[in-house]
Amino acid sequence: MPGSIYMPMFYLQAYHLDVKAAKKAILEGFRRTDESLLQESTKGGWQDGAAAVCVWVLGSKVFVANIGDAKAILARSSPTDGSNNTSDGSTPIKAIVLTREHKAIYPQERARIQKAGGSVSSNGRLQARLEVSRAFGDRQFKKVGVIATPDVHSFDLTERDHFIILGCDGLWGVSLFFSYCIILIVMHTTTMLWVPIPGILLFPYDCRFLGQVMLLILFRSY
Repeated sequence: MPGSIYMPMFYLQAYHLDVKAAKKAILEGFRRTDESLLQESTKGGWQDGAAAVCVWVLGSKVFVANIGDAKAILARSSPTDGSNNTSDGSTPIKAIVLTREHKAIYPQERARIQKAGGSVSSNGRLQARLEVSRAFGDRQFKKVGVIATPDVHSFDLTERDHFIILGCDGLWGVSLFFSYCIILIVMHTTTMLWVPIPGILLFPYDCRFLGQVMLLILFRSY
């Protein structure tokens, strides 16, 4: 990923967190990254694009931003009042979706595309070709509604939050069985993978390319 998506963000790490300024920096980072990718694709004569999902942790505040169909899933334990404990006494972990997909077939995205002069075919694809409606690059579709403006939201970390899984569409959509296996493996081996970083942080444990699947797991470190 081009470095421009990160640079505006780190200047904001201070003792007092300005949420509005942080979100503005994320939007600017996405804009610059898209601009850089478009310039490179024009020079190189290629027209590729990419979805993206980003997690930025500032203190106990977590910012999530995404474009396209990449997703972020948070693993959070149920409240420890004992009412939701499993038969073995452990606390169940729930998977919480942190992102919203951007596909041309969705009404809000379709309306924006049509307003820009594009069309969505019966198979739900923009110009009968592209499934996502927001992406980096894809310069041939920029004039017909594809944008790189992310959805951005934030939440506060709690003691019940364990890890976040970031994955491309190949993890969540194409290989559902594989994604379930990954979550189960992580849940049963968390203590083996823990990284001792002080403070409230998330640590990138692993990033692997498995065919069409890109996976990144962020662990909570206490």
